[in-house]
Amino acid sequence: MDHKLPYIFQEDAYWAAEPDEMSLYANLVVACAENHLSPFAAAQEITDTLAHEAWKNKDEIDLHNEDRPYNTNTALVAVLICSCISSFPPHSIVHERLFNMIRSFVKVEKRPIPNSMLDRTGKFRYGDHDALEESRPTVLLWEDLSPLSFSSSCEWLADIGETWTGVEKCGSREQQRWRNLSFFSARLAIEGIEHVGWRSPLQRLLPEYGMPSQKTIGYSGFLAGQILAAAQWFVPKDRAIWVWRACRDCEKLCKHNPRLADGPGSSAGGKQKSQEEQQPAETIPNNKALRDLARSEGWLWTFDNWKLWQTAFTEVVGSVNNVRVHEVVRGEASKALKIMEELETYHEI
Repeated sequence: MDHKLPYIFQEDAYWAAEPDEMSLYANLVVACAENHLSPFAAAQEITDTLAHEAWKNKDEIDLHNEDRPYNTNTALVAVLICSCISSFPPHSIVHERLFNMIRSFVKVEKRPIPNSMLDRTGKFRYGDHDALEESRPTVLLWEDLSPLSFSSSCEWLADIGETWTGVEKCGSREQQRWRNLSFFSARLAIEGIEHVGWRSPLQRLLPEYGMPSQKTIGYSGFLAGQILAAAQWFVPKDRAIWVWRACRDCEKLCKHNPRLADGPGSSAGGKQKSQEEQQPAETIPNNKALRDLARSEGWLWTFDNWKLWQTAFTEVVGSVNNVRVHEVVRGEASKALKIMEELETYHEI
């Protein structure tokens, strides 16, 4: 369970680019992962390549007078990073290298790229716009890390955690990849880079989001696959306390605005701002990061869900003679459960 898995860039990113284009960026990601390039040098080369290819893309579109937006392959880069990192277990130094590369994007020499909001005549491609910055003919890579958009770029990759994809098979590659990817995704969230609770193993463990019933054939294997991945949100240092605080703070904020607790797909989202503004100012936490988290994932971070996760960890710990549950999974579940119980000892739920 702790060895490197083969790279599967073509499989993970076939929908995002042609093979030659994919290899251009995959080689740079691997160079960083395998320590042939420093994280900063890799980030700079990727940035330069993205800008060069973006201008080539614009020239081609303009030449043929095509009615489609200019493309910058930041989503492809995000997929390749996640694909690469899913090949390495949580303790691997590769996680640190690639995370440092991500952090380096905002530190490298910035490059101008075409503004995809504008067409070749400089007019807005879309009618709905409200920011003056959108009228600039060029924007910079990187003003922030939002162009990577891991949550949407890697949504397809997260399908490895779906029911009956192989994640339910004891010790399978799919089970290991889902764990490795979840370790990385949890760090994205905990270090404030992006909210990725949606499509996470924590979400998959909730009955309303696809968790099979206990009567389902193969249930224990699927539970084990999700638990191994979910433990990555609790076992590494300082992660469980982040989850606990997210549950505490989001619950407080959602009490003032219940619509924040609506899950994905709810039609209530458009009313969130006006509902919140009706609350007395002194009752709403003045913390933008928390408010953003509650708006996007307030439905996930609750103590009711904390108890569900705890129950799931307990069930796996007790699966001693189940051939579908690897001993590593039981060990991770036991560690997570102990940490959760310790937090409850010192913090009231």
